Amino acid sequence: MRVLSALLVVACTLAASLCSGQIINGNFESGNVGFTSDYSHRVFSGSNLSEGSYAIVTNPRDVHLSWAIYGDHTTGSGNFLVANGAVNGGDTVVWRQTVPFTSGGRKCFEFWASSTFPVAPSRLFLRVNGQDGPSMQLSSTVGRWSKYACEMQVLPGPLTLEIINANSIVFGNDFAIDDISMPTCPPDSRCSLPYNRTFENGNTDFTSLYDYRVIIGGQMRESSYSVETSPRNVHTSWANYGDHTTGFGKMLVANGSPDTTKYVWSQSLPLTFGSLYRFELWGSSPFGMSPSRLVLSVNGVDVPTVFQMPSQVGFWQVYQADFRVAARGNSVLRIRDLRSEILGNDFAIDDLCVRLLPPEQDPEAEIPEPPSAPSLSERLQASMLRLGASTSGDCRCP
Repeated sequence: MRVLSALLVVACTLAASLCSGQIINGNFESGNVGFTSDYSHRVFSGSNLSEGSYAIVTNPRDVHLSWAIYGDHTTGSGNFLVANGAVNGGDTVVWRQTVPFTSGGRKCFEFWASSTFPVAPSRLFLRVNGQDGPSMQLSSTVGRWSKYACEMQVLPGPLTLEIINANSIVFGNDFAIDDISMPTCPPDSRCSLPYNRTFENGNTDFTSLYDYRVIIGGQMRESSYSVETSPRNVHTSWANYGDHTTGFGKMLVANGSPDTTKYVWSQSLPLTFGSLYRFELWGSSPFGMSPSRLVLSVNGVDVPTVFQMPSQVGFWQVYQADFRVAARGNSVLRIRDLRSEILGNDFAIDDLCVRLLPPEQDPEAEIPEPPSAPSLSERLQASMLRLGASTSGDCRCP
């Protein structure tokens, strides 16, 4: 029986030394080949797979009498990997493959996963060249396939991809993986607003209450920012990685301010009064301690959604917040950091975007009803008018 798939997309963008190849045996139809694992491989039937072990099966029940009966994600009848979660979750790799890439740029990675047992569902994440990405919490509904999708900005070179379970609970914590792939990335829809949204034009078209600094090889101090191709250029303790747009372009990097009223970025935009907009930015942490918490304000009012920056350095994650324009004239958008810690609290932002949401995504929009069909009497009157007849009580021939 093919279980209905549930789509759960974890949006992440990874900056690392990356690639342009293909995953080998990502659907496991060739069996236990093409990848390595820190788990122990087992081949048996009718027994219970122990913790820290995996098998390639067509049905989870074949290797554990308490696991659910269901098919793979690919066809419903093929192979997939099932595993009993390791007790040292976060350190034990269940799937690993190194992909040779000859060109850099924008790449996408995905896999599908499900729970084979409902108790303590696993939490899977991707590790890229030793750096941990965001995680995906599996459903407690057994046999429900969920999708992990990740976008990367990469440099040429070998890319070691690892799937790891962060859960270390002994009872439960059982999962399945299938259809690991690096598909063609969907088209990247570009925005016209805000101006200089990718920072490729440098320190222009926006204002900031932070101090602008041009530093090479030094230590950027608190309440300062710069527009750079790598955070390491302005702080020797910060990570060395590329921007979100291409991996080679510019981004805004900042050392957070102890004064949370200061904004790091501001721009006045011609937005339509009463309309609903979606603001988006991509953010990353150049230093892992005390990751920043960013918030958007529109005309002085904070949007409720707060962006908790990732603690993993160099991982680009998306922040989205919807807002309605409540005042006529230009709208002033500002980005502030809500953290005030001195140690850490460093961030980078890139690829800002402001989109007008269509009416079907606006709960307050008035969508016109389709015109109703004319009644019989209305059709009769229209026919008489076309013939030159009068629609009054006194009908006369033309």
